[in-house]
Amino acid sequence: MDASLDSLRHDGFVIVPDAVPQELLASLDLEINAALARAAEGRDQALLADCVFERDLPAAKRGERVVPAECGDVFILGNLAEHVPLVLQVLLLAGVQHLARTLLETDAAVPHFVNLTQKSARTGSGISWHRDYPNRYICPVEPVMIRLMLCLDGMGEDTGATQFIRGSHHSMPDGSLPDERSGAVPAVCGPGALVAIHPLVLHGGAPNASAMRRRNIVMQWGPAGAALQPGPRELITGLLPSSLETLWRKQHTERVAS
Repeated sequence: MDASLDSLRHDGFVIVPDAVPQELLASLDLEINAALARAAEGRDQALLADCVFERDLPAAKRGERVVPAECGDVFILGNLAEHVPLVLQVLLLAGVQHLARTLLETDAAVPHFVNLTQKSARTGSGISWHRDYPNRYICPVEPVMIRLMLCLDGMGEDTGATQFIRGSHHSMPDGSLPDERSGAVPAVCGPGALVAIHPLVLHGGAPNASAMRRRNIVMQWGPAGAALQPGPRELITGLLPSSLETLWRKQHTERVAS
């Protein structure tokens, strides 16, 4: 953990391989696929309200590749704990919580949001260069946050792996964008890896032109009690581990009963 903290401080990101048990990863795969299938069917209105579809994004983000208007591929599925309750088990993993606390240098860390970001095979959109702080969704007042990205399928350069400008968090944002060819480092990793991202490091990713899809669960964490800017909240926003455990038991009980 000390090495991870040093890497985050120095580089702005760190890769932790094999951070999630394979059994949980396999179960997540099944439940996420089921949620994506429901979204493609278009009948679950609550689910659709939390979706950004690939068809709604500009073709420029896909290297001008066009997707049919009826394409049901999801780019982002938000409020994931509502639609895939098993993701609460990821938030409750002792290793995930310990990593969040260590990297935030706090005794108590809480999640702000969790989503699924998918780059579909051959047509998955790229992500422009950006810093995670500030953002327009659930954003702390100060840049005291960390994003942990669980790679369900792993990431390769051919599938549009997230790339980082190493050390770019040491200077405050000035509005400039990097040359994608100048020193970008891809976070190549296998399934089950966690990629921790400093809120001020510049990062982005190319479109996915490969035959393999790339799905990541993105979690934002912050110190317990840290002020958030006004705006939306998710089911899990600000919950301590005991409350996450209670929520998981409630979700699980309701699911078994149905």
